[in-house]
Amino acid sequence: MNLAQIKYFLALCEVGTFTGAAAICGISQQSLSAAIWRLEHELGRPLFDRGPPLRLSQLGEAVKPHFEARDRQDTSPEFRRYNAFWT
Repeated sequence: MNLAQIKYFLALCEVGTFTGAAAICGISQQSLSAAIWRLEHELGRPLFDRGPPLRLSQLGEAVKPHFEARDRQDTSPEFRRYNAFWT
């Protein structure tokens, strides 16, 4: 798991679509999907229920507060554009 994956997860939670979250993060939709898939694979379960509408799974609900706390600690310049969008 890396900080980029956490940022992508949180963007997807906020926006609710892979395309919108990818646009916010400045990456392709395919790259965002792959990053979320790798994160889910590492955790061993889905973070989202993917039927319309996209919703957090039980695991997604459980990890979201921890990911938000980690995100608040980040001051890296590569994500300033992302953070500026949400503030």
